[in-house]
Amino acid sequence: MKKGIRLISLCCSIFIATGIFAGCGSNNPNTATPSAKEPSNKKVVLRMSWWGSEARHKATLDAIQLYMDKNQNIKIEGEYAAFDAYYQKLMTQFAGGTAPDIIQVSSTWLSELTNYKGSSILVDYKKDEAVKDIDLKVFDSAILNNVCTVNDKLVGLPSAINADPSLIINSDFFGKYNIPVDTVWNWDNLLSKGKEVHAKDKNAYLLHSDISSIRQLFATYISQKTGKQFIGNDYKLGFDKNNVVDAFKYLQTLYAEGVVQPYSESLAFDNKPQESPKWVNGETGMIGTPLGTFSAFESEKFKCVGSLYPVGKDAKDSFLGLTSTMLIAINNKSENKKESSDFINWFFNDKDAISTLGEVRGPQPTENGRKILLEANKTDTIVNDAINRVSNQKGTTQNLLYVAATFQKVVDYSIQKVLFNKATPEAAADELIQQLLQKCEESKK
Repeated sequence: MKKGIRLISLCCSIFIATGIFAGCGSNNPNTATPSAKEPSNKKVVLRMSWWGSEARHKATLDAIQLYMDKNQNIKIEGEYAAFDAYYQKLMTQFAGGTAPDIIQVSSTWLSELTNYKGSSILVDYKKDEAVKDIDLKVFDSAILNNVCTVNDKLVGLPSAINADPSLIINSDFFGKYNIPVDTVWNWDNLLSKGKEVHAKDKNAYLLHSDISSIRQLFATYISQKTGKQFIGNDYKLGFDKNNVVDAFKYLQTLYAEGVVQPYSESLAFDNKPQESPKWVNGETGMIGTPLGTFSAFESEKFKCVGSLYPVGKDAKDSFLGLTSTMLIAINNKSENKKESSDFINWFFNDKDAISTLGEVRGPQPTENGRKILLEANKTDTIVNDAINRVSNQKGTTQNLLYVAATFQKVVDYSIQKVLFNKATPEAAADELIQQLLQKCEESKK
Protein backbone atom coordinates (compact mmCIF):
# COMPACT_ATOMS: atom_id res chain seq x y z
CA MET A 1 0.00 0.00 0.00
CA LYS A 2 2.91 2.34 0.55
CA LYS A 3 4.77 1.87 -2.70
CA GLY A 4 3.21 4.75 -4.53
CA ILE A 5 2.50 8.27 -3.54
CA ARG A 6 0.72 9.46 -6.67
CA LEU A 7 -2.90 10.18 -5.99
CA ILE A 8 -5.27 8.34 -8.22
CA SER A 9 -8.88 9.31 -8.28
CA LEU A 10 -11.77 7.96 -10.21
CA CYS A 11 -15.40 8.95 -10.19
CA CYS A 12 -17.86 6.18 -10.85
CA SER A 13 -20.14 8.32 -12.95
CA ILE A 14 -22.81 5.96 -14.10
CA PHE A 15 -26.04 7.67 -13.25
CA ILE A 16 -29.28 5.96 -14.22
CA ALA A 17 -32.12 8.42 -14.28
CA THR A 18 -34.96 6.10 -13.39
CA GLY A 19 -35.77 4.43 -10.10
CA ILE A 20 -37.29 5.21 -6.74
CA PHE A 21 -35.55 5.63 -3.43
CA ALA A 22 -37.76 4.52 -0.58
CA GLY A 23 -38.45 7.25 1.96
CA CYS A 24 -39.66 6.97 5.53
CA GLY A 25 -42.67 4.72 6.01
CA SER A 26 -45.65 4.87 8.34
CA ASN A 27 -47.56 2.24 10.23
CA ASN A 28 -50.71 3.53 8.58
CA PRO A 29 -50.20 4.28 4.89
CA ASN A 30 -53.37 6.36 4.79
CA THR A 31 -51.78 8.93 7.10
CA ALA A 32 -48.67 9.50 4.96
CA THR A 33 -47.93 13.06 3.93
CA PRO A 34 -46.26 13.94 0.60
CA SER A 35 -43.40 15.79 2.29
CA ALA A 36 -42.25 13.09 4.69
CA LYS A 37 -43.96 9.76 4.12
CA GLU A 38 -44.24 9.08 0.42
CA PRO A 39 -41.36 7.44 -1.51
CA SER A 40 -38.81 9.95 -2.73
CA ASN A 41 -37.39 10.36 -6.23
CA LYS A 42 -34.56 12.48 -4.86
CA LYS A 43 -31.30 12.07 -6.74
CA VAL A 44 -28.33 11.82 -4.38
CA VAL A 45 -24.62 12.02 -5.13
CA LEU A 46 -22.28 10.50 -2.54
CA ARG A 47 -18.50 10.48 -2.46
CA MET A 48 -16.50 7.68 -0.90
CA SER A 49 -12.73 7.71 -0.37
CA TRP A 50 -10.25 4.97 0.52
CA TRP A 51 -6.63 3.94 0.10
CA GLY A 52 -5.22 0.58 -0.89
CA SER A 53 -4.09 -1.79 -3.59
CA GLU A 54 -5.39 -2.15 -7.13
CA ALA A 55 -7.36 -5.21 -6.00
CA ARG A 56 -9.05 -3.13 -3.28
CA HIS A 57 -9.83 -0.35 -5.74
CA LYS A 58 -11.43 -2.74 -8.23
CA ALA A 59 -13.47 -4.65 -5.66
CA THR A 60 -14.74 -1.46 -4.03
CA LEU A 61 -15.67 0.09 -7.36
CA ASP A 62 -17.46 -3.12 -8.36
CA ALA A 63 -19.41 -3.04 -5.10
CA ILE A 64 -20.30 0.62 -5.62
CA GLN A 65 -21.56 -0.16 -9.13
CA LEU A 66 -23.60 -3.06 -7.79
CA TYR A 67 -25.23 -0.78 -5.24
CA MET A 68 -26.00 1.89 -7.85
CA ASP A 69 -27.58 -0.74 -10.10
CA LYS A 70 -29.92 -1.63 -7.24
CA ASN A 71 -30.52 1.99 -6.14
CA GLN A 72 -30.73 3.98 -9.34
CA ASN A 73 -31.35 7.32 -7.67
CA ILE A 74 -27.96 7.03 -5.92
CA LYS A 75 -24.70 7.98 -7.59
CA ILE A 76 -21.48 7.17 -5.69
CA GLU A 77 -18.18 8.69 -6.76
CA GLY A 78 -15.11 6.74 -5.68
CA GLU A 79 -11.90 8.55 -4.76
CA TYR A 80 -8.87 6.47 -3.94
CA ALA A 81 -5.16 6.91 -3.39
CA ALA A 82 -1.97 5.32 -2.19
CA PHE A 83 -1.67 5.36 1.59
CA ASP A 84 1.20 7.87 1.70
CA ALA A 85 -0.84 10.58 -0.04
CA TYR A 86 -4.20 9.82 1.50
CA TYR A 87 -4.17 11.43 4.95
CA GLN A 88 -2.68 14.73 3.84
CA LYS A 89 -5.29 15.13 1.10
CA LEU A 90 -8.09 14.15 3.49
CA MET A 91 -7.12 16.81 6.03
CA THR A 92 -6.85 19.39 3.25
CA GLN A 93 -10.37 18.47 2.15
CA PHE A 94 -11.70 18.82 5.70
CA ALA A 95 -10.05 22.22 6.02
CA GLY A 96 -11.65 23.35 2.78
CA GLY A 97 -15.06 21.84 3.48
CA THR A 98 -14.77 19.41 0.56
CA ALA A 99 -14.28 16.09 2.37
CA PRO A 100 -16.16 13.02 1.05
CA ASP A 101 -19.36 11.70 2.64
CA ILE A 102 -18.01 8.21 3.35
CA ILE A 103 -14.38 7.92 4.41
CA GLN A 104 -12.01 5.06 5.09
CA VAL A 105 -9.84 6.07 8.05
CA SER A 106 -7.08 4.54 10.12
CA SER A 107 -7.74 3.97 13.80
CA THR A 108 -4.48 5.83 14.50
CA TRP A 109 -6.05 9.06 13.19
CA LEU A 110 -9.14 9.11 15.39
CA SER A 111 -7.73 11.30 18.13
CA GLU A 112 -7.06 14.03 15.55
CA LEU A 113 -10.31 13.54 13.63
CA THR A 114 -12.44 13.71 16.78
CA ASN A 115 -10.74 16.84 18.06
CA TYR A 116 -10.42 18.92 14.91
CA LYS A 117 -10.73 22.58 15.87
CA GLY A 118 -12.38 21.48 19.09
CA SER A 119 -15.02 19.10 17.73
CA SER A 120 -15.44 15.82 15.89
CA ILE A 121 -15.55 15.87 12.11
CA LEU A 122 -16.90 12.32 12.06
CA VAL A 123 -20.47 11.15 12.69
CA ASP A 124 -21.25 9.45 16.02
CA TYR A 125 -22.89 6.19 14.95
CA LYS A 126 -24.58 5.77 18.33
CA LYS A 127 -26.12 9.19 18.75
CA ASP A 128 -26.74 10.70 15.31
CA GLU A 129 -30.39 10.05 14.38
CA ALA A 130 -29.56 10.17 10.66
CA VAL A 131 -27.55 6.93 10.89
CA LYS A 132 -29.65 5.07 13.47
CA ASP A 133 -30.65 2.31 11.04
CA ILE A 134 -27.13 0.85 10.85
CA ASP A 135 -27.09 -2.53 12.59
CA LEU A 136 -24.27 -2.23 15.13
CA LYS A 137 -24.98 -5.65 16.66
CA VAL A 138 -23.23 -7.45 13.80
CA PHE A 139 -19.85 -6.07 14.94
CA ASP A 140 -17.66 -7.30 17.79
CA SER A 141 -18.59 -5.10 20.76
CA ALA A 142 -15.02 -5.06 22.11
CA ILE A 143 -13.73 -3.63 18.83
CA LEU A 144 -16.46 -0.99 18.77
CA ASN A 145 -15.68 0.02 22.35
CA ASN A 146 -11.88 -0.22 22.35
CA VAL A 147 -10.95 0.73 18.80
CA CYS A 148 -13.79 2.71 17.25
CA THR A 149 -14.91 4.85 20.18
CA VAL A 150 -13.26 8.09 21.30
CA ASN A 151 -14.62 10.18 24.17
CA ASP A 152 -17.80 8.08 24.18
CA LYS A 153 -18.35 8.74 20.45
CA LEU A 154 -18.54 5.76 18.09
CA VAL A 155 -16.92 7.37 15.06
CA GLY A 156 -15.97 4.41 12.87
CA LEU A 157 -16.99 0.87 11.96
CA PRO A 158 -14.37 -1.85 11.35
CA SER A 159 -13.94 -2.60 7.65
CA ALA A 160 -11.93 -5.71 8.51
CA ILE A 161 -11.15 -7.71 11.60
CA ASN A 162 -7.76 -8.74 12.83
CA ALA A 163 -6.36 -11.18 15.35
CA ASP A 164 -3.81 -8.93 16.98
CA PRO A 165 -1.27 -9.78 18.12
CA SER A 166 -0.76 -13.14 16.43
CA LEU A 167 2.11 -15.13 14.97
CA ILE A 168 2.75 -15.89 11.32
CA ILE A 169 4.98 -18.96 11.13
CA ASN A 170 7.26 -20.30 8.40
CA SER A 171 6.34 -23.96 8.80
CA ASP A 172 9.29 -25.14 6.71
CA PHE A 173 11.66 -23.35 9.10
CA PHE A 174 9.89 -25.02 12.04
CA GLY A 175 10.26 -28.41 10.38
CA LYS A 176 13.98 -27.85 9.82
CA TYR A 177 14.53 -27.13 13.52
CA ASN A 178 12.06 -29.76 14.80
CA ILE A 179 9.65 -27.25 16.34
CA PRO A 180 5.97 -28.31 16.22
CA VAL A 181 3.87 -25.65 14.46
CA ASP A 182 1.18 -26.08 17.12
CA THR A 183 3.56 -25.12 19.93
CA VAL A 184 1.83 -23.08 22.62
CA TRP A 185 4.14 -20.14 23.09
CA ASN A 186 5.04 -18.29 26.27
CA TRP A 187 7.88 -15.92 27.06
CA ASP A 188 10.06 -18.70 28.48
CA ASN A 189 9.94 -21.17 25.59
CA LEU A 190 10.24 -18.33 23.07
CA LEU A 191 13.62 -17.61 24.62
CA SER A 192 14.74 -21.22 25.02
CA LYS A 193 13.69 -22.39 21.54
CA GLY A 194 15.19 -19.28 19.99
CA LYS A 195 18.53 -19.98 21.66
CA GLU A 196 18.47 -23.57 20.34
CA VAL A 197 17.81 -22.41 16.77
CA HIS A 198 20.62 -19.86 16.78
CA ALA A 199 23.03 -22.34 18.36
CA LYS A 200 22.45 -24.69 15.40
CA ASP A 201 22.85 -21.96 12.78
CA LYS A 202 24.29 -18.53 13.51
CA ASN A 203 22.46 -17.12 10.48
CA ALA A 204 19.05 -18.30 11.69
CA TYR A 205 16.73 -16.52 14.10
CA LEU A 206 13.46 -17.84 15.51
CA LEU A 207 11.77 -14.44 15.76
CA HIS A 208 11.62 -12.05 12.83
CA SER A 209 11.13 -8.40 13.71
CA ASP A 210 10.90 -4.74 12.92
CA ILE A 211 10.18 -1.83 15.26
CA SER A 212 6.39 -2.27 15.11
CA SER A 213 6.55 -5.97 16.02
CA ILE A 214 9.05 -5.28 18.83
CA ARG A 215 6.82 -2.49 20.15
CA GLN A 216 3.91 -4.95 20.11
CA LEU A 217 5.95 -7.51 22.04
CA PHE A 218 7.07 -4.87 24.55
CA ALA A 219 3.55 -3.60 25.25
CA THR A 220 1.96 -7.06 25.32
CA TYR A 221 4.62 -8.40 27.68
CA ILE A 222 3.92 -5.52 30.07
CA SER A 223 0.12 -5.66 29.81
CA GLN A 224 0.04 -9.41 30.41
CA LYS A 225 2.01 -8.84 33.61
CA THR A 226 -0.19 -6.01 34.84
CA GLY A 227 -3.57 -7.03 33.41
CA LYS A 228 -4.05 -3.42 32.29
CA GLN A 229 -4.05 -1.63 28.97
CA PHE A 230 -0.71 -0.02 28.17
CA ILE A 231 -2.38 3.40 28.42
CA GLY A 232 -5.85 3.48 29.94
CA ASN A 233 -8.83 5.32 28.50
CA ASP A 234 -8.42 7.69 31.45
CA TYR A 235 -4.93 8.59 30.16
CA LYS A 236 -3.27 6.81 33.07
CA LEU A 237 -0.32 4.50 32.45
CA GLY A 238 -1.06 0.82 33.05
CA PHE A 239 2.38 0.03 34.44
CA ASP A 240 5.18 1.27 36.68
CA LYS A 241 8.93 1.59 36.27
CA ASN A 242 9.64 -1.98 37.39
CA ASN A 243 7.35 -3.34 34.65
CA VAL A 244 9.14 -1.28 32.00
CA VAL A 245 12.63 -2.22 33.21
CA ASP A 246 11.63 -5.90 33.22
CA ALA A 247 10.34 -5.64 29.62
CA PHE A 248 13.48 -3.82 28.42
CA LYS A 249 15.70 -6.48 30.00
CA TYR A 250 13.67 -9.25 28.36
CA LEU A 251 14.15 -7.55 24.98
CA GLN A 252 17.88 -7.25 25.59
CA THR A 253 18.04 -10.97 26.39
CA LEU A 254 16.18 -11.92 23.20
CA TYR A 255 18.72 -10.02 21.12
CA ALA A 256 21.76 -11.10 23.13
CA GLU A 257 20.87 -14.80 22.81
CA GLY A 258 20.25 -14.62 19.06
CA VAL A 259 16.50 -15.18 19.29
CA VAL A 260 16.05 -12.04 17.17
CA GLN A 261 18.23 -10.69 14.38
CA PRO A 262 20.32 -7.69 15.52
CA TYR A 263 18.24 -4.56 15.24
CA SER A 264 20.98 -2.74 13.35
CA GLU A 265 20.54 -5.32 10.55
CA SER A 266 16.72 -5.26 10.43
CA LEU A 267 16.43 -1.46 10.81
CA ALA A 268 16.34 -0.90 7.04
CA PHE A 269 13.14 -2.94 6.85
CA ASP A 270 11.16 -1.25 9.61
CA ASN A 271 7.46 -1.23 8.68
CA LYS A 272 8.14 -3.60 5.76
CA PRO A 273 9.62 -6.69 7.46
CA GLN A 274 8.20 -9.03 4.82
CA GLU A 275 10.77 -7.57 2.40
CA SER A 276 13.74 -8.40 4.64
CA PRO A 277 16.15 -10.90 3.02
CA LYS A 278 16.12 -12.87 6.26
CA TRP A 279 12.39 -13.54 5.90
CA VAL A 280 12.41 -13.91 2.12
CA ASN A 281 15.24 -16.46 2.30
CA GLY A 282 13.61 -18.45 5.10
CA GLU A 283 16.24 -17.67 7.72
CA THR A 284 13.72 -16.45 10.30
CA GLY A 285 10.92 -18.55 11.71
CA MET A 286 8.02 -16.37 12.77
CA ILE A 287 6.87 -12.81 13.29
CA GLY A 288 4.37 -11.22 15.62
CA THR A 289 1.92 -9.26 13.46
CA PRO A 290 -1.82 -8.95 12.88
CA LEU A 291 -3.08 -11.97 10.97
CA GLY A 292 -4.76 -9.66 8.51
CA THR A 293 -1.29 -9.12 7.03
CA PHE A 294 -0.87 -12.87 6.43
CA SER A 295 -0.81 -12.64 2.62
CA ALA A 296 2.11 -10.17 2.70
CA PHE A 297 4.32 -12.75 4.40
CA GLU A 298 3.43 -15.76 2.25
CA SER A 299 6.10 -17.00 -0.10
CA GLU A 300 6.52 -19.44 -2.96
CA LYS A 301 9.60 -20.72 -1.15
CA PHE A 302 7.85 -21.86 2.04
CA LYS A 303 4.46 -22.41 3.62
CA CYS A 304 3.05 -20.13 6.32
CA VAL A 305 0.55 -20.88 9.07
CA GLY A 306 -1.03 -18.76 11.79
CA SER A 307 -0.58 -19.28 15.52
CA LEU A 308 -1.40 -17.69 18.85
CA TYR A 309 0.91 -15.05 20.31
CA PRO A 310 2.96 -15.88 23.42
CA VAL A 311 1.14 -15.68 26.74
CA GLY A 312 3.20 -15.54 29.91
CA LYS A 313 2.69 -18.24 32.53
CA ASP A 314 1.92 -15.52 35.07
CA ALA A 315 -0.26 -13.44 32.74
CA LYS A 316 -3.21 -11.68 34.38
CA ASP A 317 -4.78 -11.23 30.95
CA SER A 318 -3.69 -12.70 27.62
CA PHE A 319 -4.21 -9.41 25.78
CA LEU A 320 -4.98 -11.51 22.72
CA GLY A 321 -8.10 -10.18 21.08
CA LEU A 322 -9.74 -9.02 17.92
CA THR A 323 -9.13 -5.56 16.62
CA SER A 324 -9.27 -3.42 13.49
CA THR A 325 -7.00 -0.75 12.10
CA MET A 326 -9.14 0.31 9.14
CA LEU A 327 -12.54 1.91 9.75
CA ILE A 328 -15.40 3.33 7.71
CA ALA A 329 -16.60 6.75 8.89
CA ILE A 330 -19.12 9.37 7.78
CA ASN A 331 -18.32 13.05 7.40
CA ASN A 332 -20.19 14.89 10.15
CA LYS A 333 -20.94 17.74 7.72
CA SER A 334 -22.30 15.50 4.99
CA GLU A 335 -25.70 16.58 3.68
CA ASN A 336 -26.51 12.94 2.95
CA LYS A 337 -25.87 11.08 6.20
CA LYS A 338 -28.94 8.89 5.85
CA GLU A 339 -28.06 7.80 2.31
CA SER A 340 -24.46 7.24 3.39
CA SER A 341 -25.56 5.04 6.27
CA ASP A 342 -27.86 3.04 3.98
CA PHE A 343 -24.92 2.26 1.72
CA ILE A 344 -22.68 1.35 4.68
CA ASN A 345 -25.34 -0.98 6.08
CA TRP A 346 -25.48 -2.72 2.68
CA PHE A 347 -21.67 -2.68 2.40
CA PHE A 348 -21.29 -4.70 5.60
CA ASN A 349 -24.35 -6.98 5.50
CA ASP A 350 -25.46 -7.74 1.94
CA LYS A 351 -24.36 -11.14 0.64
CA ASP A 352 -23.52 -9.80 -2.83
CA ALA A 353 -21.55 -6.92 -1.34
CA ILE A 354 -19.57 -9.27 0.90
CA SER A 355 -18.84 -11.66 -1.99
CA THR A 356 -17.72 -8.76 -4.20
CA LEU A 357 -15.49 -7.15 -1.58
CA GLY A 358 -14.04 -10.40 -0.32
CA GLU A 359 -10.98 -9.77 1.85
CA VAL A 360 -9.44 -6.79 0.04
CA ARG A 361 -9.41 -4.97 3.38
CA GLY A 362 -8.67 -8.08 5.41
CA PRO A 363 -10.94 -10.68 7.02
CA GLN A 364 -14.60 -9.66 7.01
CA PRO A 365 -15.54 -7.75 10.20
CA THR A 366 -18.78 -9.65 10.85
CA GLU A 367 -19.31 -13.30 11.69
CA ASN A 368 -21.87 -13.57 8.88
CA GLY A 369 -19.44 -12.05 6.40
CA ARG A 370 -16.74 -14.57 7.28
CA LYS A 371 -19.27 -17.39 7.04
CA ILE A 372 -20.38 -16.29 3.56
CA LEU A 373 -16.79 -16.21 2.27
CA LEU A 374 -15.95 -19.51 3.95
CA GLU A 375 -18.90 -21.26 2.29
CA ALA A 376 -17.87 -19.77 -1.06
CA ASN A 377 -14.21 -20.80 -0.59
CA LYS A 378 -13.20 -17.14 -0.81
CA THR A 379 -11.36 -16.90 2.48
CA ASP A 380 -8.05 -18.08 3.86
CA THR A 381 -9.03 -20.91 6.18
CA ILE A 382 -5.78 -20.53 8.13
CA VAL A 383 -6.51 -16.91 8.99
CA ASN A 384 -10.19 -17.64 9.64
CA ASP A 385 -9.31 -20.44 12.04
CA ALA A 386 -6.78 -18.27 13.87
CA ILE A 387 -9.34 -15.47 14.24
CA ASN A 388 -11.76 -17.93 15.81
CA ARG A 389 -9.08 -19.15 18.22
CA VAL A 390 -8.15 -15.61 19.23
CA SER A 391 -11.83 -14.76 19.64
CA ASN A 392 -12.17 -17.66 22.08
CA GLN A 393 -9.34 -16.20 24.17
CA LYS A 394 -11.61 -13.28 25.07
CA GLY A 395 -8.58 -11.26 26.06
CA THR A 396 -8.49 -7.50 26.47
CA THR A 397 -7.21 -5.53 23.50
CA GLN A 398 -5.09 -2.41 23.52
CA ASN A 399 -7.12 0.74 22.97
CA LEU A 400 -6.75 3.63 20.55
CA LEU A 401 -4.22 5.43 22.72
CA TYR A 402 -1.73 2.62 22.23
CA VAL A 403 -1.95 2.84 18.44
CA ALA A 404 -1.91 6.65 18.33
CA ALA A 405 1.19 7.80 16.49
CA THR A 406 2.12 10.36 19.15
CA PHE A 407 2.48 7.59 21.78
CA GLN A 408 4.07 5.04 19.47
CA LYS A 409 6.90 7.41 18.56
CA VAL A 410 7.79 7.82 22.24
CA VAL A 411 7.81 4.06 22.82
CA ASP A 412 9.80 3.37 19.65
CA TYR A 413 12.45 5.93 20.59
CA SER A 414 12.94 4.39 24.04
CA ILE A 415 13.16 0.87 22.66
CA GLN A 416 15.73 1.94 20.08
CA LYS A 417 17.88 3.65 22.74
CA VAL A 418 17.98 0.42 24.73
CA LEU A 419 18.67 -1.80 21.70
CA PHE A 420 21.49 0.48 20.54
CA ASN A 421 22.89 0.63 24.10
CA LYS A 422 22.35 4.38 24.30
CA ALA A 423 20.48 4.05 27.60
CA THR A 424 20.18 1.51 30.40
CA PRO A 425 16.77 -0.09 30.95
CA GLU A 426 16.42 1.97 34.13
CA ALA A 427 17.24 5.29 32.48
CA ALA A 428 15.11 4.49 29.44
CA ALA A 429 12.20 3.56 31.72
CA ASP A 430 12.38 6.89 33.54
CA GLU A 431 12.47 8.80 30.26
CA LEU A 432 9.66 6.77 28.71
CA ILE A 433 7.33 7.25 31.66
CA GLN A 434 8.03 10.96 31.84
CA GLN A 435 7.39 11.50 28.15
CA LEU A 436 4.26 9.36 28.09
CA LEU A 437 2.82 11.24 31.07
CA GLN A 438 3.48 14.49 29.24
CA LYS A 439 1.76 13.21 26.09
CA CYS A 440 -1.19 12.04 28.16
CA GLU A 441 -1.62 15.50 29.66
CA GLU A 442 -1.43 17.09 26.23
CA SER A 443 -3.97 14.65 24.82
CA LYS A 444 -6.49 15.33 27.59
CA LYS A 445 -6.66 19.02 26.72
